[in-house]
Parts: sequence; C-alpha cells; structure tokens
Amino acid sequence: MTAIVINGNDIAAAVRREWKGRAEALKRRGILPALAVIIVGDNLASKIYVRNKVKACCEVGLHSEVLERQAFGLDEDRPHGSQPMTVVWEGMPAPAYD
Repeated sequence: MTAIVINGNDIAAAVRREWKGRAEALKRRGILPALAVIIVGDNLASKIYVRNKVKACCEVGLHSEVLERQAFGLDEDRPHGSQPMTVVWEGMPAPAYD
C-alpha cells in the first residue's frame, strides 16, 4: 500500500476558491450570501472558532455578522436587521441555563 500525503492547506485553498465562485454566482442573482452568528456566553474557544469563520467568510466574499449576548434576547436582537437569514446553525457548547 502506498502512502498518500494530504496537504490540508492545499485542500483548504481549493475549497475556498470553490466557495468564492459560489458566492459570486449568488451575488449575480441578487442574493447576499452571509453568515450570522450569535455567541451566547464567554467561551473563549467558541469566540476563536467564530473569529476564524468570519475571516474565512471575508476571504470568499461572504458577508458576516457576529452578535454577542450573555443571555438570549428579544426578536429585535436578531442579527442583520430585518434581513431574513436562510440558515441557522447552533454551535456547541451552549451555556447552561437555570
């Protein structure tokens, strides 16, 4: 069996090139590709993870917004104003609630 060397940086660059093209195609159709993140609590690892996702969004031409909260807020706290979001993604760990 022959070993295969996998270069993660090359793979990541290829994926980002692909997503940049997808983002541009959506923009041409009048769709704003975006990532909205709500961070609840003060988990440092979560904040670093989200910061890296925002950086990746910038590299491929996606809009991103981050909203930090200590506890869940009201509907007016929804990121991106009144612009509807297509995807909601919950990252873990979520803080414990009383």
